[in-house]
Amino acid sequence: MSWRDFLKRREQPEDADQPKPELPMIRTGGVQSSAGAPVVGRRRLPDDPEARARRKARLEQRVLDLRYDIQQAESALDEPNRWTGRIAELDAAIKQAGTDIEAIRTATPQEPGIPLPPWPVEVVSLRGTEPADIQLRIGAVPFHYVEDLDWSERGHQRAPTELRRTEGDLDALMPDAVPDERRDQLREHLAHGLATLVEDLRERALDGKPLPTLTLADLASPCPECGGWRDLRGRCPACQQREWQIGALEDDVRRLRKERVETLEEMQTLRDRLPLLRRRLADAEVEAARA
Repeated sequence: MSWRDFLKRREQPEDADQPKPELPMIRTGGVQSSAGAPVVGRRRLPDDPEARARRKARLEQRVLDLRYDIQQAESALDEPNRWTGRIAELDAAIKQAGTDIEAIRTATPQEPGIPLPPWPVEVVSLRGTEPADIQLRIGAVPFHYVEDLDWSERGHQRAPTELRRTEGDLDALMPDAVPDERRDQLREHLAHGLATLVEDLRERALDGKPLPTLTLADLASPCPECGGWRDLRGRCPACQQREWQIGALEDDVRRLRKERVETLEEMQTLRDRLPLLRRRLADAEVEAARA
């Protein structure tokens, strides 16, 4: 079982599904008991045998409830018990999560980063207004991005749309030094980097800002941390993924530790209540015997 499954399961006591024993309740109706005892308004006189029987049944039910609670509290004194067993599971899960976090943080780069050729990114044509249309040339490879408008019934654009690549071979941008097993990773990185670039170009055209001077190497520079590639803003998707994994594991550890504290508190509360429950049971048994 994976330690993550501990987050989704809280062990229940063996008798959690067993209902507490109940005694039959005596119900009466009308304005006079079966024994003919008189009734004043809605209150029966103290000598009504059915009223005494109901009271006795309630007291005996209370005795049974207290005995059940005492049984649960006494089980918390056992070593081991279901609470200590759950705590041991949580401790193991916390330790495993810490090991996983350390493994991610200390992982060495999969292999040295592979630089791309410094081919210039040339803006052949650029229209920022709707529908946007951008043509680029990277080295000798042409790329074309267009905006597909989404119109409502009245002829108004419903929502901004992304620019769609209609021309451009990403594999033509990869040097031969990139091994086959890493081409999918680089292809995805370049697709995202180019999509980000054309969106920035459209915004610059609309705002009247100057266009940047870039090369293919700027779109995918080697990351020294993991051996992947960084984007124009110096961000490495692989490193961001690692940080996300570490953050998720740290959140899991916090939840595990919180559950551990709650489990300890639950066990200690039952232990502390045991003397009080025993006194209440003694009083209830005396009262039930007198009823």
